Amino acid sequence: MTGVQRHEIDASAPGSGPRAVAAEGNLGLAVTGDNNHTVVTNVIASDTPKSLPSVYQREIEYLAAANFQGRDSELAAMGEFAGGEDAVGTGYWRWLAPAWSGKTALMAEFALNPPAGVVVLAFFITARMAGRSDRTAFLATLQEQLRAYLQDPDIECASYGGFHYGLQRAAENALSNGCRLVLLIDGMDEDSGVESAVSGYSIAGLLPRVLPDGLRIILAGRPNPPVPSDVAPDHPIRSTSINHCLTESAVARAVREDAERSLEALIAAGGISLDLVGLTAAAGGGLSSADLASLTKEYTARRIEVVLGGATGRSFQLRPAQWAVHEHSPVALYSFAHQELLTGARHLLPVRLMQDYRDRIHEFVASYREAGWPADTPEYALMGYPQMLRERRDAQRLTALAIDQVRQDRMWQVTGSDTRALVEISDSFTLHRAAIEPDLTACVQLSHYRDLLKQKALNIPLGAIFAWAQAGHILKAVALISVRVEFALNDGRLFGFVLNAALEAGETDIVMAGVHSIPNTQAKDAALRHCSLLFSATGRWGEATEAARSISSPILRTSALVSVAQALVKEARTDEAVDLAYSAAEMARTIASPDRQASVLADVAEVLAKVGKKDEAVDLAYSAAEVARTITTPDDQAPALADVAKALAKVGKKDEAVDLAYSAAEVARTITTPDDQASARSESNGSGISGIGTGERDTSLGRGRKTRRSCIPRSCCCRCGRRHPRDR
Repeated sequence: MTGVQRHEIDASAPGSGPRAVAAEGNLGLAVTGDNNHTVVTNVIASDTPKSLPSVYQREIEYLAAANFQGRDSELAAMGEFAGGEDAVGTGYWRWLAPAWSGKTALMAEFALNPPAGVVVLAFFITARMAGRSDRTAFLATLQEQLRAYLQDPDIECASYGGFHYGLQRAAENALSNGCRLVLLIDGMDEDSGVESAVSGYSIAGLLPRVLPDGLRIILAGRPNPPVPSDVAPDHPIRSTSINHCLTESAVARAVREDAERSLEALIAAGGISLDLVGLTAAAGGGLSSADLASLTKEYTARRIEVVLGGATGRSFQLRPAQWAVHEHSPVALYSFAHQELLTGARHLLPVRLMQDYRDRIHEFVASYREAGWPADTPEYALMGYPQMLRERRDAQRLTALAIDQVRQDRMWQVTGSDTRALVEISDSFTLHRAAIEPDLTACVQLSHYRDLLKQKALNIPLGAIFAWAQAGHILKAVALISVRVEFALNDGRLFGFVLNAALEAGETDIVMAGVHSIPNTQAKDAALRHCSLLFSATGRWGEATEAARSISSPILRTSALVSVAQALVKEARTDEAVDLAYSAAEMARTIASPDRQASVLADVAEVLAKVGKKDEAVDLAYSAAEVARTITTPDDQAPALADVAKALAKVGKKDEAVDLAYSAAEVARTITTPDDQASARSESNGSGISGIGTGERDTSLGRGRKTRRSCIPRSCCCRCGRRHPRDR
């Protein structure tokens, strides 16, 4: 590492784009919350530097103080924490301070000029900048930064697991280059997902509890609101040991006074100045000069830029658009320079005047809806306006947006995903549920259009997904499979196909991260079982066992453990097989379904018999027989008895096995449904013990049976309820 540099990047380079960041080094995480918000990235260059896209350099510079002064001790403390030892041991640091303390300026300065050996990725949460204050925006921004830093266009951060995997890889990459990676997040107290259920959860809830080597996290925000409820009770950010108080800066105080005077002057001036304040306050920020010109209908975009760029425009701040581009550069969007200024403007302006400005915003967006959401639809109409509706709790208008399929298609074309459309549908549901009289018709419509979006995700051919995997694009394949599994719970097995390709590419950890991030437990268990089987088939015993033990369902876990144990027996890995067999037997006794419990115990008995644990095997086989006796439905009892009969034969109890096989056949004959009876008789005849023992019996079970005493202890194995003579 030779020093700190910043470089612009060619838009055609991997990982470039309006939100990409290139970096070299180790990751740490910094979060501040003085209500100033934008997205930031930074790069520390090594001898082969990666570049910081100019859009992010400009954005940081917009945030940074024009003449940053003081804070030397705070910057030094952050640098020491980022690159040195962590006295607390959690990897977290949190600045706490009230509004206007200079937190954002401090964070921007650190991002622009980090210490040598430190790489910065960042996100600045801004409630006053519509569409930039929830976990959807956070994950999308970090995804682009991680793609650029790792030079991997397949990085997917749409899920908790994908985001954590990206952080882990970035931290590992940083360590390998002798650096430390730091992630800065400003404005944690402005997370709109906490109060309005935007995106469902908070940004804080995404942060890892245990950090990988090379990752540091610095948080900062106001003392209130408290830590969001979706953060785990034992998470480090719930501890006061990571808190550090940030004193008010004299420079920040002067900036505040100047901005407040500027705002008051704009309102008092009336005319264009008043309109710009009112429209920005109504919209919540995120309007371009062209948008404001359309809204005022009296002034040109250039005239607006002159006004907001002058001395009286100090209460405003520019930020590059996420998606909108004009003449190859991101469109500049206006917001208030501080959240307190937005709040102040809304309090200062008369209620009727504010409503007039809101009506203009509604008409402005409606004009693009009537035009069919053309390609030149402003970014605010797609990303910012829904946030305004959420804040106003306008369920009717938000629902109309959420179910507009033409708009959904336009957002997909702009962002490359349906994530925002699904979030809008979810938030519309939330508003309707909170209403005193929910609009049930609207809820039905939302459900219908949500299903349509899900179906679009399911329509991607599996062949295409597997082709991506075979071509080495494992992350892309995992992301697509994750969507299918989320919307079609029976597709957990599909992870096994992608894992097969990942084994060749040496990227199995990507697949397993995707599996563990599956929200539905049933689908996750199915995926884990298939992955365990594949790991076992390829001799990756540790990973096979780990996947099996991670399954939550007792039935599937015991089945997976037995499968791994059986494979271990074939490879003469006796001790490992016995250990798994004992674990499976212990778990099997917790299974509520007697037919599944009996079958699993029988399987475990066979494993133990193969490794020479005959006594334990016999005991388990007898236990399985006893459980099988309790089954009351013939179509369940017959195959369970057949499984146990087979196990008894394998453990050397051939006479008992024959008796149980006959009982299975007799029970099968009582089944009245032809298909079920055929299946049960097939199970009974296929138990593998026909013709063994004395040789006196007809090999066709159920016919010509010679009466004899059973050697199985305790009650009869069938459902007659009698006790065998030897047990009387």
